Amino acid sequence: MRKTTIVLSGLLCSLWARAQTPPPELPAAGPESSASTDAASGEEQHKVSVTAFFFVNGQTTAPAAVGVTAALRRGLLDNDELEFKDPTDAMSTTERRDAADAAVALLQEARRLVEQGSYAEAQPHLTEALSRFEENLALIKKKDLTDALMLLGVVQCGTRRRNDCVDTFVRVLTFRDGLVFDPARYPAMAAPAFEQAQERLRRIARGSIEVRTEPEGAEVFVDGRSRGASPLVIEGLRVGDHYVTIKLPGYEKFAARLSVARDFQQTYEYQLERSDQFVVLQQALRRVPPEIGAERAGPAIRELRDVLFVDQVVLGKIDDQAGQLAIDVCLYDLRTGLRLKQLRLNGRLSEPNSLADLARRLYSGVDLRGFVEAPPPPPPPPPPPSRSVFTKWWFWGIVGVVVAGGLVVYGFSDELAPDVESGTTRVDFRIQTSSGE
Repeated sequence: MRKTTIVLSGLLCSLWARAQTPPPELPAAGPESSASTDAASGEEQHKVSVTAFFFVNGQTTAPAAVGVTAALRRGLLDNDELEFKDPTDAMSTTERRDAADAAVALLQEARRLVEQGSYAEAQPHLTEALSRFEENLALIKKKDLTDALMLLGVVQCGTRRRNDCVDTFVRVLTFRDGLVFDPARYPAMAAPAFEQAQERLRRIARGSIEVRTEPEGAEVFVDGRSRGASPLVIEGLRVGDHYVTIKLPGYEKFAARLSVARDFQQTYEYQLERSDQFVVLQQALRRVPPEIGAERAGPAIRELRDVLFVDQVVLGKIDDQAGQLAIDVCLYDLRTGLRLKQLRLNGRLSEPNSLADLARRLYSGVDLRGFVEAPPPPPPPPPPPSRSVFTKWWFWGIVGVVVAGGLVVYGFSDELAPDVESGTTRVDFRIQTSSGE
């Protein structure tokens, strides 16, 4: 038999080295997290939707309120990150929107046929599209109406009806003065007829109209341009057909085609239809003025998000002293409920330029992301000090085992280790192995 000895000191050294090794550090945020952040930032961001209400003695339909709203809306057109939503547009019924979408679909089919040179086949599509546009003018964009009439002129030129083509182009230029022929959008063969229409337009006289609404105070647009609050007289319009759009919170958006004559001033009176969907909005608006100016949006202001589905709202109070306006205006983010900006502005309704920078000043330095910045995270705690191996419970457990084992071995020391000197203890583990016999 051969005896093999395993010395316990090797085990103790291994445990000592393990105790002195510092714990591994946690991995820092690597390229994966930064890449995901970059990907998120690279996504196309949607425009922030905003609407506005200005109050004169608690009312939003006063001429001053309409004029300031129009000035703000014009200013917001220069900000590519914002989209102004008129309350009357946001509250349109689903049925009306579906009818308008169907008319636009006809226009798209007509454009496809024109691009293929199938002018005769495109004619009925354009005729039907324009008929449906007239029925749903309140929800038809002026660019779509312009496109439909331009394509109609192209079709007339393509089917050798040049006089009709020129007449149609004159009709377009009457309400879209300054329009330029785009050869990338329309066949170049119609360009000479368009130039002829421009020459004829220069000889057309101008006239005026009067627009009245019931109730009064509605914002009146002619050919897509805000002209003020009703009743009003609009001068300098070319003789021919134009398009009027009327908006008043609480009433259905209205639009119609009207004619301007040279020899007399025509008066147009429109009865606005009350909108059932605006009941909730009107109730909220009555409670809004007392909340304007607070650091946090009150219940009435917050309710506007649920009704209009917008991200932000501009609210203001106007003190109108004979046309001299003192405006206290606040910008609220309805996603966070926080007031983002508050300022005071003076101007005159008769001088639109005095209100031109309202949007710029209101949004200067404003964060459009719509969330509250969290405080920076606290620094990580320092790593705990490395404790000596002598403070580890398992070390003393091993020591106890060693001591106990030594005492047991000591009892057999005379037999197992006669060469050990008196007064000392030798600790061996002896494993019996086969010698190969």
